Amino acid sequence: MIQKFIHQYYQPNFSSGHKPKLQSVSFVPSNFNKKHPRILHQHTDAFEMLFIISGEGYYYLDSAYYKIKCGDLIFCNSGVLHDELPEKNNGISFYGLRLSGFTFHNLPDNHLIPEEIHPIVCSGVRYDMIKDLFEILFQYGDAEHHMEEFCEHIMMAIMNLSISLVYGEEIKRKDEKNRSKPNETRQIYQIKQYIDQNYHDDLSLESLGKTFYLSPYYLSHIFKSTFQIPPMQYLYRRRIGEAQSLLIATREPITRIAGSVGFGDPNYFAIQFKKYVGMTPSAYRTIYAKSISD
Repeated sequence: MIQKFIHQYYQPNFSSGHKPKLQSVSFVPSNFNKKHPRILHQHTDAFEMLFIISGEGYYYLDSAYYKIKCGDLIFCNSGVLHDELPEKNNGISFYGLRLSGFTFHNLPDNHLIPEEIHPIVCSGVRYDMIKDLFEILFQYGDAEHHMEEFCEHIMMAIMNLSISLVYGEEIKRKDEKNRSKPNETRQIYQIKQYIDQNYHDDLSLESLGKTFYLSPYYLSHIFKSTFQIPPMQYLYRRRIGEAQSLLIATREPITRIAGSVGFGDPNYFAIQFKKYVGMTPSAYRTIYAKSISD
């Protein structure tokens, strides 16, 4: 017999009363999001983790594109804008966790990593273990017969493995140039922040140019060179992403949702929604909001 003794004294990653609460577990098969992508959005009261099990491509987090590949874990703190960018991905499939109600060390609620830490980490030799745990969790995620506590324990196993990967080695920092920006770059980040906060208003290249004392052409040029996307396309993705969240999480009429995200004309909203998501707002709600009772 080979016996291994476990250390009896250790500091828990999460204190009692501040442990993660599992909201949902999901699986997105290869190429699914190319048909019906989840556009630029954020979770103001939840943390999201993705685990890539096939393919490669890019993922947008807050203000940067990150290259992703099979075996990567993606950490998305509460309030961080993210976008799955199906047009830049090749055969990506992944599991996802959405968690809430936790505090980790001295970070804000529902944050697992500080801002300066790289949000992508490779699972390495723990790939098979993490994948097995996700498969089990997804299998029993909607099961009955008192499996909720079982799922919570599997989720905690995934979280603790992820924490050991992030903090067990030398922490990888974000590119220094992203934290020490020249004046021009700082201004374009201010413009992005302005769009994020005012996407529901009547914004245009001209109005943005007047607000920031830049010509519309120059503003568009430096925005695209920084974020790889024109400012008005970014604005539309921001609006559509927020609309997706409202369609899933609320029973607000579609016309009211259209107005709340900045589309004065509901018909134009429906056209743009179908252009970006691949289906009408009503069809999207029917498919993805099954958990909302009538």
